[in-house]
Amino acid sequence: MSFVIGLVGYSNSGKGTYSHFVKRDLKIPSLSTGDIVRAEVKRRDLELTVENIARVSDKIREETNNHFMDIAKPYIEKLLVDNQVIVVDSLRELADKQSIKSCASGLITIGIYADRDIRYNRTVLRGREGDPLTLEAFLELEDRERALGTDELLITVDARISNNGNLRDFYRESIATTKKILGDRGINV
Repeated sequence: MSFVIGLVGYSNSGKGTYSHFVKRDLKIPSLSTGDIVRAEVKRRDLELTVENIARVSDKIREETNNHFMDIAKPYIEKLLVDNQVIVVDSLRELADKQSIKSCASGLITIGIYADRDIRYNRTVLRGREGDPLTLEAFLELEDRERALGTDELLITVDARISNNGNLRDFYRESIATTKKILGDRGINV
């Protein structure tokens, strides 16, 4: 059986940090849909801006008949050839769950939560190309994520991890939660 741990949460809630922790300590590989979109922006010879990322994301949804995660399926299937469990960062729409379920035996969702002001400060500190660096742009991104269905997905997650505290606490909770949800399914990591 193959499992996907699908991460759900707003931008800069800690999904990438969670992925780093479980890859490093539990040897579970991850796939970032954000990285796929940023690569697609560059492939289309566009500048990596918040606007172009949003435009390309919308275009992908149009091209896939609102099944955005379909662009990740080849990557997911490739990772599952050699791995029983992988992490996908991140799910944004209910249709994403169906796309993943079509290429994996099981889907486990984890919601990563952090307060808005904490997430905005992380965005500014990270300063990644294409990230919204003004509060207005950050709030617009949050509104887009909400409109896609992030809140609805967060209601349905299998486990929740808070990332409002320090990094050590988030690390401990990430590893413990992952071991528990996989152990409950007979997978030891």
